[in-house]
Formats: sequence, structure tokens, C-alpha cells
Amino acid sequence: MSATSDAYRIEPVTPAVKDYLRLRQQAGLSPFSEEAATRGLAGSIFGVSLMQGAEIVGMGRIIGDGGCFYQVTDIAVLPEHQGRGLGKRIMSALADYMQAHLPAGYACKKRFGAEPDADAVDRAYDQRELDRFDRDQSGEPVADQREEIRGAEEQHD
Repeated sequence: MSATSDAYRIEPVTPAVKDYLRLRQQAGLSPFSEEAATRGLAGSIFGVSLMQGAEIVGMGRIIGDGGCFYQVTDIAVLPEHQGRGLGKRIMSALADYMQAHLPAGYACKKRFGAEPDADAVDRAYDQRELDRFDRDQSGEPVADQREEIRGAEEQHD
């Protein structure tokens, strides 16, 4: 029986350490020790758990310093639940949080942590969803920082 996306819900809760480690391992992300996960999860700004009934089947987190830097990380959905748009739902919940809680004048940029296959992130989420991260709090587009850096480098050459 194939569950529809309606069988799932997003809870605004960072997974417990054991669930976090299980989701990372089963979703094919790089492993961490329990000690590292305990420290890392304590530093979460915001996290979500994708639930199917009482089971956590996916997750996502925002980490950073709470003022200048925010980073989306640990997007994971168990393989048997993939292909249903659930990663997009996780990303959407994280984007909604950042749009609502960023400091005034802060521009949300799409930047992801390093994973062995970082290109998988780009393949997993369609461009429209990723483009939500390139908006300021008013919803206006923000110039890509890479273009700004390239322009500054050209001026110095």
C-alpha cells in the first residue's frame, strides 16, 4: 500500500538523537557519533520532524548563530517514503520559519552544508522551491552573492 502525502505531517520538533542518527544512516547521509549528534542537535535554531503516525520518517534543521548566519541542513527522508514530495514539504517548513524569524533586513540565501553528494540536494528540490531562499523578508529577489563576489573580483583585476 502506498501512502499519500496526506498521511504525513510536519511537527516543529528537532528529532531525538537516536532518531536523528537512524534517519541519517538510513537516508544515506554521512554518519556521526552519538556525542557529536548530541552536541549538534543542542545547537539547532529550528528543526522539523516528518511524521507518519507516531513514526519519524524524515527531518530537517536550521543551524547557525541566530543573527548573521542560518544554514539548512540534515534534510532526510527514509528511502521507502521518498518520491512523494516530502523533502519539499520539509524544505517549505524550514523556509517558512526563516521568512518569519530572520532579523530585520536579513536576506535568506540558498546555501547548503557539504555532503558527499551535494548535487543530490539540487536534484531533490525543484528550482521554484529553492528560489524561495533567494528572497528577503518582503519577498523581493536578492542578488546571488556569487555574482556580487565575481563583480568585486573583476573590479580588482
